[in-house]
Amino acid sequence: MAYLRSGLYAEGPSDYQILTPLLRRLTEQVCLEAARGIVEVEDVQGLDAPRRFHVADRATRILEAARGFWGGACVLFVHADGAGDANAVRATQFTPGEARIREALQGGACVPPVREIEAWALVDGDALREAFGTTLADKELRIAKRPRDVEKILDPKQALREAILAAIGPARRRHDPADFFTRLGERVDLAKLRQVPAFIQLEQDLRGALRHIGVLRPI
Repeated sequence: MAYLRSGLYAEGPSDYQILTPLLRRLTEQVCLEAARGIVEVEDVQGLDAPRRFHVADRATRILEAARGFWGGACVLFVHADGAGDANAVRATQFTPGEARIREALQGGACVPPVREIEAWALVDGDALREAFGTTLADKELRIAKRPRDVEKILDPKQALREAILAAIGPARRRHDPADFFTRLGERVDLAKLRQVPAFIQLEQDLRGALRHIGVLRPI
């Protein structure tokens, strides 16, 4: 049996809440479908650079966040919001940090999930209903008719706030969208996410990383 460790360097607390369970589920599914053998996928670790590096440039912070985690079969997810030009975000927010890691550390691989994560939370009405404890229809929750259309939402954060308002009414004042993110990360349908272009790219990148470190069978 092989053991696979993964870590996440993300934009903010809410991103860790939804992405840590979601990325573990995706990694487990990919390994189940294409691993060389049985793989034990550990929980995704939320990572940050030590405090003394918080004023350093982003590439340095990513490298220092990875140092204590790195080793053996491991994958580091580096998240950045990509509501505009995802390729530009990848080039500026991911590639420099990945290059620093390749220079300084041995083995492992990096993967860049690039998207405002709130958009992915809006792909599955059933997951939202379970998380919010409501029976409202998809239309009332502002769910896109087709999963890939979530990337057309101009302000996913606001759309999610409106879904919470529709589901729980005035009680929303006691809730932040992040209150529901862990539940959504555990429940959102991977089959629906696999119809969303940014998630398709994430899975392709993850598969490439896992092949690079020898976890998946070669194509």
